[in-house]
Amino acid sequence: MTQTPASISTQPSRLRQIVPWGVAILFLTLLLAPFLRVGWESYQIYTTAQQLLAVVRQVDSPAKLQAAQPVVKTMSGELAQLHSAISPLMPLLGELTFIPRYGPLLVNADKIVETAQQSSALLEKAIGLVASAPLKQDTEDISAWAALGPLLAPLHEDLALLEAQWQPLARLQADGSAGQQIANLHAVVELAMVATELGEQWPQLFGNTRPATYLVIVQNNHELRATGGYISALAPVTINRGQLQPINFVDSYTIFSDKAAYPPAPAPMREYMGIDLLTLRDANWSPNLPSAATVIRTLFQQYSGFAVDGVITVDMDAVALLLPAFDHLTVPGSSIAITQANVEDALVQLWNNPTDSVDATSASAQGDWWAQRKDFMGQLTAAAFARLQQRSFNPVALAGGLVDGLDRRSVQVWLFDRTLQAPLLERGWDGSLHPQANSDFLAVVDANLGYNKANAAVTRQMDYAIQWPADGTSGAEVTLTLTYTHPVQRTDPICHPVSYYGARYEDMIARCYFDYSRVYVPAGSQLLSVDGWLDASATSERGEQGTQQFGGYFVLNPGTQHKVTLHYRLPASLRPAGYRLVLERQAGTAPLPFHLQTQNSSLEGSLINGQLIWTPGQAQAIP
Repeated sequence: MTQTPASISTQPSRLRQIVPWGVAILFLTLLLAPFLRVGWESYQIYTTAQQLLAVVRQVDSPAKLQAAQPVVKTMSGELAQLHSAISPLMPLLGELTFIPRYGPLLVNADKIVETAQQSSALLEKAIGLVASAPLKQDTEDISAWAALGPLLAPLHEDLALLEAQWQPLARLQADGSAGQQIANLHAVVELAMVATELGEQWPQLFGNTRPATYLVIVQNNHELRATGGYISALAPVTINRGQLQPINFVDSYTIFSDKAAYPPAPAPMREYMGIDLLTLRDANWSPNLPSAATVIRTLFQQYSGFAVDGVITVDMDAVALLLPAFDHLTVPGSSIAITQANVEDALVQLWNNPTDSVDATSASAQGDWWAQRKDFMGQLTAAAFARLQQRSFNPVALAGGLVDGLDRRSVQVWLFDRTLQAPLLERGWDGSLHPQANSDFLAVVDANLGYNKANAAVTRQMDYAIQWPADGTSGAEVTLTLTYTHPVQRTDPICHPVSYYGARYEDMIARCYFDYSRVYVPAGSQLLSVDGWLDASATSERGEQGTQQFGGYFVLNPGTQHKVTLHYRLPASLRPAGYRLVLERQAGTAPLPFHLQTQNSSLEGSLINGQLIWTPGQAQAIP
C-alpha cells in the first residue's frame, strides 16, 4: 500500500504526544498509590464494621458473643494494615490542619487508627473471657448481661489506659460522621469502665439479688427548674432477676393524695406562684440532685407505698441525643417519624395534636387534648424500649448518645446505694453541685415560676470579672452580669404568673418569663450590691454543698432584654496565686455563652458540658 507523506509524518508526532501523558499518568499513579491503599483499607474496615454490627444485633445472650470473634479478628488485621499504610503519610497529613471539618482527623489519623487497633485487640480479649465462662446459651434476660460486669473486671486497667487514649481524640473539633463515630467509640469504652469498676456489684443494678426499681423523671426544660425542668411525667422502672417489668409513664399531676401530708413549698413558690405545699411535680427545687432525689423518693413512697433505688432524670435534649441510635421513632396514633433533626418540632406538634384523632384547637376536644398532652413522652420511651428489645438499634450510637447526655446533664442519675453511685459521682453524672476546695465556684440556677414554656425561647449570657485588692488583705471583688433575652416579638396580654393554656404550645412560649434565679458561690462570700432583682426579693444565705447562695426574682417581657448584675466579695482565703474557677452549667439549659476576666487574663466561649475549670491562661472542660 502506498503511504502518503502526511501519514508518515504524523506517527512520530502522536508518539511524542502519548509518551509524556503516559509518563505523567504513571507518575500520578505512583504518587497516589499510598492514598489509594489507605482508601481501600478504610473501605474494608467500614465493611467489616457493618458486618460486626449486624452480628451483634443477632446476639441475644452473652454466650453467643463468640459469633463476633472471627469478625473482630478480621477487623484487627485490617486496622493493622491501615496503620502501616497511613504511617508514611503522616508528615504530609500533619500539615492539613487548614482543611475545614476534617483537618483535625487527618492530623491525628495515625493515633486514631492505632487506638482503634488497640480497642479491637481488647475486644478480642473480652470475647475470649466470655467464651471461657460457663454461661447459659438460651437466656435473653438482662441478668445474663449483668454477669459480664464481674466477668470483665480484670480488664478495668486496660480499659482505663484505652479511655485515656480515646479522650483527647473524642474532643477533636471535627465535624461529620467520622468525628461522631470517634466520640461514640470513646463512650463505649467509658461505659465499659463503669461496668468493670463496679465488678461484683454490677448485677445489683439489674435486680439479680432483689428487684431494683428506678424512678425515671421526665423534665420539660422549656419550663426550667433547678435540676433541669418541670417534672411533667414519671414512671417506676423495675428489673427483677434481669426481667424488665411493664413500664407506664403517668402525668405528674396524678401523683397526689388528699390524705397525704406534704411539706410546705419553698418561699419563692409560695410568694410568686401561690403554691403552699410541695408536691412531687415541684419537688426538684434543689439544684443538687441528691437532695432533690431524696425529696422525690419520699413523696413517691408516700404515694405508692414503696421506695425506689434511684432517680434518673431525662429531658427533651436527651431525646434528641439518643435518637440517632434508632434512626427514628414513632408513637401510636401519629404518622410523624421523629428524628434528631425534627425532634423538637415533632414534640411540639404532638403536644398540639397528641393523636391523629384529637384536634387540640377545637373547643370540643380541649378536654381530650388536656388529658393526652403529655402522653407522647411515655409513648416515645415505650417505643425506644420496644426497639431495644427487638435489637433494632445501633449499640455504638446508643452508647455515644447516652454518654453525651450524661456529660451535658440532659441525663442525670442518682442511686441511693453510695457504692453503686461512686463511678457516676466521679464522672459528674450524678447531678450534684460540685464546688472544689480552695477554688472559686459559680453556678447560676434559674427557675421558671410562670406556668409557661418561655425557656424554649429565652437565652442567657454570663460575664464574670474578678478584681484583686491592691493591699492583698481582703478578698477579691467580683462583678457578675447575667443577660437574659426573650426574642419572641409578641405581647403577653396577661403577663401574670397564673396557670392558663392557649390553643397551641407556641402560645405558652410567647409569655412573660417569671424567673427566680440563684447564684451559688464559695461559702463565706459577701453580697455587696445587686441590680436587676426586685429589691425585696434579694437574699443571701448558706447554700448546699458548702456554698453561699444569692437569690432574687425578676420578670422578662417578650421581645426585651434584662440584665442582673451582682457585686460580691470572695473569701480572703482565695488568692491570685493558684487561683482557679469552677464554672457549672445548670441542667436543662442551652450551652452557656460566657466571658471570664481577671486583671491579666480572659476567656470567652460557650459551656456545653456540665462543668469548666478555668485557671487563668488555660481551660479544661469536664463533664
